[in-house]
Amino acid sequence: MMISCKKAAQLCCESLDRPLSLQEQFQLRFHLCMCAPCKAFHHQNKTMQRTFDERFRAVEDGDDLPRLDEDACQELKKRLRDAEEDRSSDSSS
Repeated sequence: MMISCKKAAQLCCESLDRPLSLQEQFQLRFHLCMCAPCKAFHHQNKTMQRTFDERFRAVEDGDDLPRLDEDACQELKKRLRDAEEDRSSDSSS
């Protein structure tokens, strides 16, 4: 029996954190063979995990993370405040 897309997504995410049992591996692989959207989701998750791992490994090796300049930080803060105010005024209406 094929697992649901919801269960497949759950297993995709869990596979990044722990080894799946043989039964879970079989269920996921079978589902991914039959379901293109879940296969794409699984591939995207693995790609993001690999990207984050590579980036954080570089940071641990002494590289600095890219930083926003002060003007960009201030602009983001302003937009967040404005969005919060808009949301607050919408919910009080």
